Amino acid sequence: MKLVSFGRDLWALIMFSGVLGLSFGIFMSIWQLYLKSAGYTGGIIGLYNLVNGLVMTLLVIPAGVMADRTGRKKFLLLGAVLSACSTFLIVVFIGIPYLILSALLSGFSWASVQPALNALVADKAGRKMETVYSMSSFIMSFCMAAGSLIGWIPEKLVLNGWSYFEAYRLMIMVAGLIQLSTILLIAPVTEEKIENKPEHRIAFARIRENTVLMRLFLLNILVGFGAGLSIPLFSYYFSVKFNVESGPIGTMYMVVNIVGSFLYLGAVPLSRRFGVVNGVVIPQAISVPLLALIPYSGSFIMASILYIFRSALMNMVTPLMQTLYMNLSHPEDRATVTAFSSIFWGLPNSISSQIGGILMDKMLDLPVLSTSAIYAVYVVLFYLLLRERKLDLAS
Repeated sequence: MKLVSFGRDLWALIMFSGVLGLSFGIFMSIWQLYLKSAGYTGGIIGLYNLVNGLVMTLLVIPAGVMADRTGRKKFLLLGAVLSACSTFLIVVFIGIPYLILSALLSGFSWASVQPALNALVADKAGRKMETVYSMSSFIMSFCMAAGSLIGWIPEKLVLNGWSYFEAYRLMIMVAGLIQLSTILLIAPVTEEKIENKPEHRIAFARIRENTVLMRLFLLNILVGFGAGLSIPLFSYYFSVKFNVESGPIGTMYMVVNIVGSFLYLGAVPLSRRFGVVNGVVIPQAISVPLLALIPYSGSFIMASILYIFRSALMNMVTPLMQTLYMNLSHPEDRATVTAFSSIFWGLPNSISSQIGGILMDKMLDLPVLSTSAIYAVYVVLFYLLLRERKLDLAS
């Protein structure tokens, strides 16, 4: 892998993902604990995810279409600003109305960033797409690991007399500043001027006629719903079930991301040896029973070990899926295809997150077991629906 051959702009986009990963790492270990310390219940945390997901769902297709027609860079800059504003809002103000407004801004941010980033990276990467996506996932995962370690800072602050609420609040503010700093990476990136703006009706027709894409979108509905029931709530789940706070939880997420970062690099060789469909199915099939065993763990350490390997295996196929979506798309439609992928995953995910939060307050383990069952169905359907398709990572 010749890293220097990526070029300045491509490295800037990869590092943009890395810096976002640093802030994600902080959020993964602290965000739900911060909301819990502020007095919000699992149901309210689920409401945040619901609003966030619904806004992203409503806006991601218009944002993707506009990014394809007017340029992708401006949407990355807009998303970075909105993300920071969303974070600062919930740090400065406490209350459900502010929480909902923060969720609105966060959803708008993700609708702006996700399709634009995926399409811009694909445009810059060309035939090196799968290598670039693997490297981007590798760096992002390592940065998330670093961010997760920050979970120990609140623990130290509490020993020095801070409350958990005060300590978590400070770290969330730091995450917001990190989000804002991504503007410095995107600002110098160049983008070719769009001469022939794609007609959205033609783009929609091309997408609708692509049988493989449509099957992937339908599978996204299933896996998105299953994930939403418990995956976004695991920090809250571990805190309630095992009475742990940000230090142990942050350490767990750090290990998840370190293990995952190396598995990202193995995703492409795995698919080349066994085929794209098997390259996706094999690690995800192994991850399902590991997730199902978490509720029966007798300690946080045992639950963490299961969670670490289940997360790394389930998510290691991300570079394969990103490359597959982009190669199945017309170059002019890439942001739009990413938007459709996001909406088919995000809408059911946001709805089920609200359901999962309510269930978790009543029957703590049920959402985790439900996610496991739905994931099992998803893996089987993925194999059955796509096994006869000649899928390739080559563009």
